Amino acid sequence: MDDSGIAIEAHELCKNFGSVQAVKSVSFTVFKGEVFGLFGPNGAGKTTTIRLLCGLTRPTSGSATVYGHYLMYDPTGLRRHLTITPEESAYYEKMKVDAYLKFFASMAGHASESKKARIEKVVDICELWLIE
Repeated sequence: MDDSGIAIEAHELCKNFGSVQAVKSVSFTVFKGEVFGLFGPNGAGKTTTIRLLCGLTRPTSGSATVYGHYLMYDPTGLRRHLTITPEESAYYEKMKVDAYLKFFASMAGHASESKKARIEKVVDICELWLIE
């Protein structure tokens, strides 16, 4: 964890898709406790910037940290500090509940021995039943 007071820091982030430059030299700093938003017209690069900061896509150039975790070198550590609320619901219709919970526990970086305990806790809180 970074003790500098900086939550997110982006330095000249760029993302190209072939000849299309979706994000061009974006730099900013967000301090802990601040509320920060990206605004702009469709196609301005807002979603691509968020995807870069979440480690969901790699930048063409530039760098960023989230709570001191570099997106290029520690995407799992970075994602442990993020919550993403997508505009549209996304779920895997054919995935069973236990597989869904195991998948997202893995995505959050939980080790397999703690994963089972975390899943059992979530199942209990949500009043779900897993049939094995």
